[in-house]
Amino acid sequence: RGLVADYSKKKKEIYLLQGNKEAYLNELWKLVLEHEVGDLDFYKELKKQYPKEEWLIQREEIFKRLPKNIGIERFYNEEKLYDRLLKCVIESGGFYLLQEYESVLRKDYPEQLLRKYELEINKMAIHTNTRKHYKNLVLLLQHMQKLKGGSKEVQEIVKQWRIQYKTRPAMLDELSKL
Repeated sequence: RGLVADYSKKKKEIYLLQGNKEAYLNELWKLVLEHEVGDLDFYKELKKQYPKEEWLIQREEIFKRLPKNIGIERFYNEEKLYDRLLKCVIESGGFYLLQEYESVLRKDYPEQLLRKYELEINKMAIHTNTRKHYKNLVLLLQHMQKLKGGSKEVQEIVKQWRIQYKTRPAMLDELSKL
């Protein structure tokens, strides 16, 4: 598999040097969709080959043909398709994509990000755990407070947790440090 990708890269460069634009584009498409799937550099190189209006059509074709497990959110971020990026973040499990793209999304979508944080930390809070775990929850709550409208949201969560988890002294102690 690695050799095929290396050969494809070399062929692309040879076609470019020869001025064979059609073969060059064909090889770029193969790199983007088959040999180096998910590589943003080849994606950007392919993007440069099309006028803006035509690229919009080609881009959608790429999005349709990319494998589902490739991490399309990187492409959405590159193209500034923040509504689609937000959808990926919301549908993902855990905090990884949320924290990865929060800086890009926080200005336009603070409420949606807060909902995602709330969902994920409530999942974490369900299980009784160690003090370290509760400290991590408090750190996440502190982070949430930095988002627009986050302070009010965190107050509501803490209020709810004080009632719901009243039999967890370590958790209540850590929450009091907020």
